[in-house]
Amino acid sequence: KKALQVQWDESNASHDSWKAAVAEAKRLSAQKPAEVLGQAGNVDAAFAETKPVEALYTYHYVSHADLEPQNCTAWFKGDSVEIWAPTQTPQAAVDAIAALLGLPKDKVLLHQLRGGGGFGRRLANDSVCEAVLVSKQAGGIPVKVQWTREDDMGFDYYRSGGFQSFKAAIDKSGKLAAYQNHFIGFTMDGKTPVSAGNIDKAEFPANVLGNQRMAQSLIPSKIPTGPWRAPGSNVNAFCIQSFLNECAVAARRDYPEFLVELMGEARALPPDPFGGVFHTGRAVSVIKAVAERAQWGRKLPAGRGLGLAFHFSHMGHFAEVAEVSVDASRKVTVHKVWVVADIGPIVNLSSAENQCQGSVIDAISTAMGLKITFENGRVEQTNFDKYPIVRIDKAPQIDVHFLDTDYPPTGCGEPAFPPVAPAIANAIFAATGQRPRTLPFNVEGYSI
Repeated sequence: KKALQVQWDESNASHDSWKAAVAEAKRLSAQKPAEVLGQAGNVDAAFAETKPVEALYTYHYVSHADLEPQNCTAWFKGDSVEIWAPTQTPQAAVDAIAALLGLPKDKVLLHQLRGGGGFGRRLANDSVCEAVLVSKQAGGIPVKVQWTREDDMGFDYYRSGGFQSFKAAIDKSGKLAAYQNHFIGFTMDGKTPVSAGNIDKAEFPANVLGNQRMAQSLIPSKIPTGPWRAPGSNVNAFCIQSFLNECAVAARRDYPEFLVELMGEARALPPDPFGGVFHTGRAVSVIKAVAERAQWGRKLPAGRGLGLAFHFSHMGHFAEVAEVSVDASRKVTVHKVWVVADIGPIVNLSSAENQCQGSVIDAISTAMGLKITFENGRVEQTNFDKYPIVRIDKAPQIDVHFLDTDYPPTGCGEPAFPPVAPAIANAIFAATGQRPRTLPFNVEGYSI
């Protein structure tokens, strides 16, 4: 491949710039949103009665960074093809290859290899198609195609970056009187958000408030995106739970108490687009339980703090507390993370615990240092020297607890991820009085 002399036609290529996107998001955040996704009550009247709490949160694109880069072995045999591939969607791979080669589907034999990690990247089968075409062009011989790490990070279906501009009114009793989330994302078609780069009009706390507005504006982009661990929720939780913590601080309220009050009476809310049923009673239970397990409210040394966050995703109700310390150089140590979940009956406890532990480690890594940026459509981070995965010596103690309920079993491997970043961010604020509003935190000078 290195010997090829390629003349690229970039006339229709991406010329995206992350710096330009940040500037555009700041401009849009100061304007009326382009589209209202959903609203209730009279938000503007509530804002007019008091000085609102306002903040803009930013999150970068990230790569899947599978342990094993994209690869596939293929053998085109003329009237059939045999494939060995670590794909997350084997049937979709068979369908794609059959269409690509004009073969009946029963002439495509795929051996699914379970290794190397996927995290959403191997939902796409671009490397599978590539290997098959190389085998065909080479005259029908077995061919192994393996991307380099630079290939893998330079072309991905990235987790989309984005921005959320918040505004909230706190009444005289310290309650959240009005709430607006102006979601600023990216679009390829000029009409809809990019894949896995959207927000639902009923995203908490909009689903429990009578005075709220969910709105969006979109920035044109040609950067491909796709599902990434806990799609959507991994960034929505950071933005929303951090901002709600800001509201609690402005109201001079204890955050767990503030969250519990937001939930109101115990009830099941209408299903989300994926069929998940948010239950306020279950949310309250995990919030109270994690606060108790972490001994919320205990006195800590200077420079050390506790942060709490809750999120509902993949049908799982999760609340988490992080205990962190921050030194004078903004070095963050995550000492311990408590996880309390309600996901219904647990059959394999050790596996469920492992799923949560892995989510916590992955989320710490992502929160502290992982980002992908672009200039002139080109990725600026193409290997781990500029994409610092957290090392084992940074792993905290992790306490995992499941509430014993008889609700239908739900997700575990993904919903434990989203509350970690906001829990750490809220803990950093508790320890220092300074609030990170950008994922990853190292953009604002924090290290681990």
